[in-house]
Amino acid sequence: MKLWIATIYEPLPFGDRRTRPQRCGMLAQALLDRGHDVELWTSTFDHVSHTQLHDRSLYVKAGDRISIQFIKGCGYPDDHSLKRFLHNRQTGREFYNLSENRRDRPDIIFAPVPVLELAEAAVKYSDKQKIPVIVDVRDLWPDIYLTMIPKRLHFLAKKLLYSEYKRARFVYKKATGITAVSNTYLHKGLSYAGRSARDTDHAFPLGSGEIINSISQRSDTTSDPISRQVSMVRNKFVVTFVGTFSKFLDVQAILEAAKLLTSKPDVHIFIIGTGSSSQKYFKIASRLPNVTMTGWLNSTDISSFLKITKVGLVAYSEEAMMSLPNKPFEYMAAGLPILSSLPGELAELIQVYNIGRNYNAGDPVSLSREIQWFYEHPDETKKMGENSMNLFLEKYRSDIIYTEFSEYLERIVNRYDGRSS
Repeated sequence: MKLWIATIYEPLPFGDRRTRPQRCGMLAQALLDRGHDVELWTSTFDHVSHTQLHDRSLYVKAGDRISIQFIKGCGYPDDHSLKRFLHNRQTGREFYNLSENRRDRPDIIFAPVPVLELAEAAVKYSDKQKIPVIVDVRDLWPDIYLTMIPKRLHFLAKKLLYSEYKRARFVYKKATGITAVSNTYLHKGLSYAGRSARDTDHAFPLGSGEIINSISQRSDTTSDPISRQVSMVRNKFVVTFVGTFSKFLDVQAILEAAKLLTSKPDVHIFIIGTGSSSQKYFKIASRLPNVTMTGWLNSTDISSFLKITKVGLVAYSEEAMMSLPNKPFEYMAAGLPILSSLPGELAELIQVYNIGRNYNAGDPVSLSREIQWFYEHPDETKKMGENSMNLFLEKYRSDIIYTEFSEYLERIVNRYDGRSS
């Protein structure tokens, strides 16, 4: 089986081993392990570093059964730039033009959303060539645009975004099957398709690819700044937050909760990541004795902090539309209880399996109260961490999830009769 994966927002899953593979990377590896051929269609513009990797569309053979088709796009200076819309449209058009001129055809196309424009091009091509296409719901586009404006203007915004909603309905309706990172997202995709679930529709959570506790201990050398930071708090009660700062992640609430916890000198909070408002947050954190902001770290260094952490923090704002993001699974892989502000599926998961606690989004008092609860209940905290690891081993390891994902794609290809869905 030959699969095309069309995604422009994930880092390349091949090359720098410090970059932890994400959803498409883990799926690609699972398919390769099963003897299939994989071609990754991605942008010449790197979304993480905001740099151009190539000045033109380019096909690269990356291994015996793995290749990369770079799609030329103009790029954009930041994630909120209007130029990002132009970039997405350019990559969609370029995908269609390049695929139309290819002599070889895939057996199936996997198109995550975002990006709607790229998924639209993949759906149009697959429909013309009578090839199955699976649309994967990673983010709720175009609904995510509504989070950028006041609720009182949503009615007007939906009218202005009519073409985007029309595109979403087309993409999901024409897909052979819809997959998603959660049941909540799957139901959203089905609502755009205007139908109930079929056996070609399935939720596959993100999961994680490695057990953090199994990684060998790094050497504690005074020349290593990460080791120095780890050593300074090794005997404290450490709470760690990892994430790329955005309006959906509530770093401000973490800092305000830390102020309320200064009377607990044994509690220390690590904030790992960077992004919007970083300078403001670093300035606030510099005045707090119980907070350390590390900036961006690679996966190896993050693991060093998670190994001394007692609680993994999932801090989203009230406006967040996430359902089952990737960070909870990484905390599970480290055997950590989870403290989360997300309602819905994650909150239910935490309660049902007793793997942590929930707090009220945007409420520093609620957050500080829950951190204190963990600190004052070490036995329960340890048990929740054990439950978290067991749940990860049973259900959320990447080899389990993406083996099932691969088998799902194989079934689609094996029974596809060439008729448009």
